[in-house]
Amino acid sequence: MYKIGVQFKMQGPSVAVVGRKNSINTEDHFGNLFVDNSNEIAVHKAKTMLAVNGLRLVNPFVIHGEEGTGKTHLAMAIVNEIQKKTAKRIKLVNEESFNQMMDAYTYVHFSELSVGSQLDNIEFLFIDDAHQVLQTKEQVGFMKKLLDYLIKKEIQVLLTYTGPIEKLKELPGLTVHHVTSMKYAPMDYPKAIVRMRIVNRKQLQSNHILPIQVAEYISYHTFGNIRELEGAITTLLAIQKFYGRKVTLQDAMKLMNKVVVDKNQHKHLHADFIMKTVARYFHLSIGDLLKVTRKRKIVQARQLAMYFTKTFTALTYAHIGKLYGGNSHATVLHACKTVKNLHENNIVFRSYVTEIKELLAVV
Repeated sequence: MYKIGVQFKMQGPSVAVVGRKNSINTEDHFGNLFVDNSNEIAVHKAKTMLAVNGLRLVNPFVIHGEEGTGKTHLAMAIVNEIQKKTAKRIKLVNEESFNQMMDAYTYVHFSELSVGSQLDNIEFLFIDDAHQVLQTKEQVGFMKKLLDYLIKKEIQVLLTYTGPIEKLKELPGLTVHHVTSMKYAPMDYPKAIVRMRIVNRKQLQSNHILPIQVAEYISYHTFGNIRELEGAITTLLAIQKFYGRKVTLQDAMKLMNKVVVDKNQHKHLHADFIMKTVARYFHLSIGDLLKVTRKRKIVQARQLAMYFTKTFTALTYAHIGKLYGGNSHATVLHACKTVKNLHENNIVFRSYVTEIKELLAVV
């Protein structure tokens, strides 16, 4: 059984990627990573992994903390540093690609993998948002199988994990090696002075400057989550550029109020509400959505419900599949891709999406 070699808690501050990335972001590096007492231990531990040759094996390497504290930025900084110093082949895995890999290798003995296979051809594996792929017994089992194989082959594994590390420790079959130098502290988002530095850097990157009172307001009065802070800056700068005028303090206050309202709405946007809303829109019952049928109306309604559940909740593909009649994660993944494709190419279907979003009050 393997042991998680190093794991630590991120408390911010750093500038997280706005939105989720499916590829390596070369713009995230140690040079633009803000460090203070809320993340200095994590950054120090990360740098110890980068030896003279670009990588010292500490396996697996787990970065954990709440959403918006800069886990992905630090992970990308590690990856970019390794790419700069070595020629290592690095693979980034998210929830979608992990599930696809699980499907492909479920019935394969890793010891029998041929030279040149997908796993044999990498030297560094980065699993972003590992909490998303540890939701089912099958996923946990595959993760253990995958890590056992990679660590035995001395392939570095880097994980980011959202949530308390205790949850990861409690997963059946996984054990955590405690590092005596590791310090654990309550989650603390960036202090206002650090948020102000983030605001200033964002302004310099855009070549547009916010009025000082606006910059100070959004730094000192709101947005503990870095993603929300960066999103607010981007929005205000866009307003300023589009209307050709300086944004005002009132603009910032309106934006702050909208963010608070949106967060409260989405917080209460549960899967069952989405299911009922979609069913009502198509004049169907909940039972209709869950039953096995190939009727086009029901299939499309179910696909839309799955898509909106994935979009507006934190549920994984696997969890959503269970909600909708015990379907697999692959079925939910296919539904989401189908909805996106039809939304782009079918005017009638696009109207479905728009009108249901209005009913969900997320437009």
